[in-house]
Amino acid sequence: MRQLVEELSPRIWVAIRPYARDDEQARDLLQDSWLTILERLDQFRWNGSFALWAIALSKNLCVDSVRAEKRHQAAEVPLAGAMELAADWHDPLDEVRRDEARPIVYAALSRLTARGRDTLTVWALMGRNLKETAEVVGVSQSGARSILDRAMSKLRRMPEMRALLMDWMEEN
Repeated sequence: MRQLVEELSPRIWVAIRPYARDDEQARDLLQDSWLTILERLDQFRWNGSFALWAIALSKNLCVDSVRAEKRHQAAEVPLAGAMELAADWHDPLDEVRRDEARPIVYAALSRLTARGRDTLTVWALMGRNLKETAEVVGVSQSGARSILDRAMSKLRRMPEMRALLMDWMEEN
């Protein structure tokens, strides 16, 4: 069990870190993820990848956690704070665009190797520098750069990603 946790935790961390405000909350979510994985172990169907199942379960837990936190915050906001919320208002169309782009990006990322996806996630989505990325993924800096180059090259060759980028560039 210890070996499984040690091997899989970095991949789960990469998947759940974007949902957390900070590393402390991410550590809590990682711990909660492992508890949930153990509680639902009987739901795992042995015809697929355990790692992918555990990561998906962890991400779902994080989504539920973020939603619960938003509901809790909304319940605590007094009417006087409504003006402050209005200042943070964003265009609902932006959210629709993100929702439309999300499955395209997820599908493209799923076509990368696990190492490429993890490295790209740490570097691009978590905003870590190359040295930190290499440490998280467990490779040298030149290895991380090579993995990133291959992953980015593969993404650039995907027509759906090129179209998504062109749409984004037109809007901005």
